[in-house]
Amino acid sequence: MKTILFIIFTFACFQAQSHMTIYTIATFYDQKLKDKPMALKYYKRYLEAKPTQEQESYVRYSKFRVEQLGK
Repeated sequence: MKTILFIIFTFACFQAQSHMTIYTIATFYDQKLKDKPMALKYYKRYLEAKPTQEQESYVRYSKFRVEQLGK
């Protein structure tokens, strides 16, 4: 199940190149699958993608989760 979801979300991520797609993948791994390493990877990828100023609340949450998951 995880593998199929990973393939679907990864494909969507690379097709759309959307900041919010990457963020959604991160939160899915974090909250639904409880997969900390993958959540951390995607939160970092979201932050590296340089999201827009309108996404500041998502940026703050992502930084918070990176800090928490990186411990």
